Amino acid sequence: MKPISPALAALAISAILIFPSVVVASPGAPAPQSIAAAQAKVAQWMKPVEIEHARIAVAFEKHDVVYLERAEKRMASAPGLPGGDLLMQDEYAPFLKCDTAARDLAILVGAMSRYLARPSDALRKIVSLEQDDYDRSSAACRRRLSMKPQEAWAAYDAE
Repeated sequence: MKPISPALAALAISAILIFPSVVVASPGAPAPQSIAAAQAKVAQWMKPVEIEHARIAVAFEKHDVVYLERAEKRMASAPGLPGGDLLMQDEYAPFLKCDTAARDLAILVGAMSRYLARPSDALRKIVSLEQDDYDRSSAACRRRLSMKPQEAWAAYDAE
């Protein structure tokens, strides 16, 4: 690989200083339109996850073990987002945090149902840790879904 000339380096730095909000896709990045289409699909897939999370929170508050156990079985039969192999395509990569959030919710509901069935300090701590995991992955997902496609790719690429 040839070293970059000082003039070209200065030009690149000037462009970054003048246009700091412009995000340039890295070489090999999928087309922005492909990333945008994936982003829209993942946003649709996340709607039921968010609704389920709200229902789970209410069930936990009401000590509704039956609902939590049913939710756990439903989520265990189809963990994560419904995209399956689609999620392994490059344009979906920036949104894998959303699949992680869906999987974290399945783990959380299992911990909640076990805690309500057999309360203990250890299970209470596990519920708290799983809630933190879900909150982190869900927030990361929401951040990525709110970004422009190129920004989402750049954030993924920087991980």
